[in-house]
Amino acid sequence: NSADTNNKFLKSKILKSQLQRLDLNLKKDLLINSFNFKYKLKEKKIYTKGKTHIIIGDYQFKSVSSTINLKNKELIFKNGVKLTSHKFSVKCKILYFQLKNKNWRCYNADFKTERHHFVGTKIFKKGVKYQIDDASFTSCKTCPKSSPDWSMYSKKILIKNGRSFINVPTIKIKNVPIIALPYLSIPFNTKRASGLLIPKISFSERWGWSYSQSFFIPFNINNDLSINETIYSKNIIKSGLEYRHIFEKNKYLNFYASHLWNKDQDINYAALAYSHYFEYKKNWTQRLSLKFISDSQYLQDFNNEREYILKEYGEASLTNKISLTKNFQKESSIHHFNIEGVLYQNILNTADSFKKNLTHSLPNIQYSLLTNKNLLKYISTNLNINFNNFNTNNKGFIAGKLVDDQRLIDDDLSHLFDPSTDIITSGKRLRIRPSIGLSFQPNNLIKTSLDLSYNQFLYSFNPKINQTTDSDYKNSAHQSYVNLNYFIKSNLYKIFSYNKNKYKHNIEPSLEVSYIPIILKSKHNFFKSKNKNAKKTLNDNSFKNSDEVIQFDYFDNIEKNNKINFKLYSQLIKKNNSKYTKLLDFQISQAYTIIDKNTYEAENLLTEINLTVNRLGVLSKTGYGHKSKLLSTSNHIYWLSKNKKYKINLNYSNIFFTGTDKNASYDKQENLKLTSLLSTDNWGIEGSVDLFKKFNQDRQVQSWDYRVFYQPDNQCWKIGFQQKTKFEQDSSFHLNVKLNI
Repeated sequence: NSADTNNKFLKSKILKSQLQRLDLNLKKDLLINSFNFKYKLKEKKIYTKGKTHIIIGDYQFKSVSSTINLKNKELIFKNGVKLTSHKFSVKCKILYFQLKNKNWRCYNADFKTERHHFVGTKIFKKGVKYQIDDASFTSCKTCPKSSPDWSMYSKKILIKNGRSFINVPTIKIKNVPIIALPYLSIPFNTKRASGLLIPKISFSERWGWSYSQSFFIPFNINNDLSINETIYSKNIIKSGLEYRHIFEKNKYLNFYASHLWNKDQDINYAALAYSHYFEYKKNWTQRLSLKFISDSQYLQDFNNEREYILKEYGEASLTNKISLTKNFQKESSIHHFNIEGVLYQNILNTADSFKKNLTHSLPNIQYSLLTNKNLLKYISTNLNINFNNFNTNNKGFIAGKLVDDQRLIDDDLSHLFDPSTDIITSGKRLRIRPSIGLSFQPNNLIKTSLDLSYNQFLYSFNPKINQTTDSDYKNSAHQSYVNLNYFIKSNLYKIFSYNKNKYKHNIEPSLEVSYIPIILKSKHNFFKSKNKNAKKTLNDNSFKNSDEVIQFDYFDNIEKNNKINFKLYSQLIKKNNSKYTKLLDFQISQAYTIIDKNTYEAENLLTEINLTVNRLGVLSKTGYGHKSKLLSTSNHIYWLSKNKKYKINLNYSNIFFTGTDKNASYDKQENLKLTSLLSTDNWGIEGSVDLFKKFNQDRQVQSWDYRVFYQPDNQCWKIGFQQKTKFEQDSSFHLNVKLNI
């Protein structure tokens, strides 16, 4: 019965023996530090007054007064109570603590963990479970207790098994109710735990209101699963799941599946997407990408699915690809080997005659060998071998009938190939291309190279014909040519100073000559195409021209022409201290095709300029076709403020006819896109306008959207609003709330 004026803990022998007799199983002594305490033997109670500090194992108690009931094995703390451990801390007015089982309850409590903050009228702890009544929850550590930036209110919050379960939570921003939910579960003691994610509520003029709820399941630190369910007010239900797995560095996979049921129209849509990338020892790499949609209308109606299926809006087909690559380098050579299979599914054209056709390229084998020119000083050799097996449909050709000089698709599977009207779309091709190169630099101003290659193509076609009427047709063909390329470039530059800054101006003129002296090929209708068909997607419109023969790809079209390409490149660089800034990039190129000694044909004139001055940039590209009289322009103007909080992007491109022929046929295209960002540390407005007059086979898209968001200084929450409109199609808005949980 004394006061510890030296602020040291008093170990009472009487208290210790009394606790041992009560069999409290304390691993450590009960340590008391108080200005005034009394021990009443008959009542078996200890009373403290004034500042009190008690330690029992991992628990530390601080209060103004306390009562230790040794008979009931209970501690009672009043006024300014604080309980702390390595997992949590509690502040309250009254606290009851059971010595034997470590259960406790407190009133008017403020409960904090490493990541979460709870406030409630009552908190009960029983074993590993907690219950908080009339509770408010937030994970904003820097928020004031009286008015947190965001919080969730519920009559009861239950914490067990590492999770917090909240019944009928109401999300509040600055104590203003925003949205009420039926149920919510969040992780309590981990950053990756299973549970419901914050729901999303949206509205669309076409599909009505929608409620989207996701459930997140982390199986481990490197793999997880997200399950999403979206309900639309117009009787539409969409289900989706995404699985991600990172095995180790440079080894990962991703799987996405979606199903949508339109109840009113009794239509079901489905989509699948799978991809993986694996790097193995000895430079082996394996890639796989699979994509499937049950109907192309699925992507047109629900644009938010595009990010999982397509990379960008203008893609013409779903690409399914599997490949195995091997790269290895030796002292004298570099080898590259790749084998892949590709399946293309057209999604732009919905006509029944072509929708069922799939383009296969299996197998596609590539091999290249490059010798190290350092061994031969200026000489390098290269060998490229490529084998393709193409198949656009099971018959090996597209059957067409000529009606008024227009080719119509014939779906009759029994139709035999007719070389006069039908189009070969399937077959095998072997390309062998050896080459030898010579490069040297006689001085610092001139760099030149000479390359000679031989190209051999061997074909085998699949379609079968009526031998009695088409005896001239052969199921094999070949073509070969020699190609000589000469390249020379000079580099002229000057360094000068202006306003204490140094500038370097480069001018690089270059000349490239391509010469094909000889072409040998079979007399076969496969080589009669008048169009190069470069990277062109097949659709029903491709077969309307009766003179066109669709080839496998642009490698198959060879013209015995000599080409000369002039190019001028200019660059201006600014040096300020040790910082380099590119102010100007400019290039212009013009190519000519030499038909004979006195005849030549100018190809497209191309110019490109990139100018940057004080965060204001202009990127302009222009192409002019001398023969077609078509002028194409692309302009990109961008500006970024010094603090990077204000940004404006303007893109405008078009194609128009410059000739005088009023009957000229061409596809006029025009595109305008404007994006801007205005933001501070807490809020921002970003908007875009995108107008496509004609894009990808007459598909017109005109859209605009803007996004508004706000986020406080403590970064505890963020609220955003987005409005999206596609003219003559749909208009929608989305409200997103992100909480730092």
